[in-house]
Amino acid sequence: LEPDPSKSLVYKSDLVTEVHSAYKGGWIKQITRIYSGQEHVEVIYTVGPIPIADGLGKEVVTRYKSSIDNKGIFYTDSNAREFMKRKRSFRPTWNMTEFQPVSGNYYPVNAAMYIEDDDMALSIATDRSQGGGSLSDGSMELMVHRRLLVDDSRGVGEALNETDIGMTHYPPYGGAERIGNGLVITGKHRLALSSGRSGARVSRSLMDGAFSEPLVFAASSHQNVVFRAPSFSAIGASLALPKNVMLVTFAQISSSATDRTILMRLGHQYGKGEDDKLSKSVDLDLRFILSGYEIISISEKTLSGNQDLADREELMLHWDESTRNQSTGREDIGSLDDGKITLNSMDIRTFEVKVRI
Repeated sequence: LEPDPSKSLVYKSDLVTEVHSAYKGGWIKQITRIYSGQEHVEVIYTVGPIPIADGLGKEVVTRYKSSIDNKGIFYTDSNAREFMKRKRSFRPTWNMTEFQPVSGNYYPVNAAMYIEDDDMALSIATDRSQGGGSLSDGSMELMVHRRLLVDDSRGVGEALNETDIGMTHYPPYGGAERIGNGLVITGKHRLALSSGRSGARVSRSLMDGAFSEPLVFAASSHQNVVFRAPSFSAIGASLALPKNVMLVTFAQISSSATDRTILMRLGHQYGKGEDDKLSKSVDLDLRFILSGYEIISISEKTLSGNQDLADREELMLHWDESTRNQSTGREDIGSLDDGKITLNSMDIRTFEVKVRI
């Protein structure tokens, strides 16, 4: 595929600079966007319908190249939590004989991946789960779309050829044929270059904003609309959480005439050793964070929020009887009347907060 220079445009403003480009054939378009005052570059791609008139299936990847000497090592996130170290054509627990050098070096990328050396790091944040890898030093690639015409013998029993209408019935009621055009997808990558050995820290700062962007709605009205509140903050309006803490969940789960119950999850965003400061434990005061509410009680729940954490700790099966009476090492389990908690690296903690109306 080659770019089509006749369809390349550049837009500039005080806020943003955009480069619009298209490839010959018209089914791949890309916008490269640089915001004023931001440290990342946005790449927005639109791919499809993938042509199959030549009888060939196709997998479309976006590849980013740099001069980074990563020596075959790259990192991918595990469900947007800890980063996993990967090494090209290598497995840590057995001697690998490589038969598929491309697919054998692809890994799930749920939120971000990066490469780094002593001088530089390149981080990519995605807005959806994709497959990715580093097939040569200095490069990273992510598969953004594919349309195949042959079953891959992985159990589905049909080719991965999705269309916008669907397909006919399976035998004996039909021939299981695809109807319509191939799918068109639009997605976004955020890229950031940073100093050496800083890939994890920079990826953390990018990934949540790329994966969970705010949803903006606009509507017209024939009359002025009076909003009950012109702005909203789940925590104290003048407060901000520490840079390494994320408000994962804030939802009302029950209410009565006198009180309501809120389910609240807080997550530590950094793994051990990823940053000298941001990887450290954080002390928080929930009563201070929720200073806009009159709090009746705070109790910690399991991650799923369906039972008290203290009860769950009591009911845990101890395979080694010698450890039955040993402390969990956490002193703030159970009732949290004072509201003070500690978040360690990668912690996600769930709380049920009852507030007075």
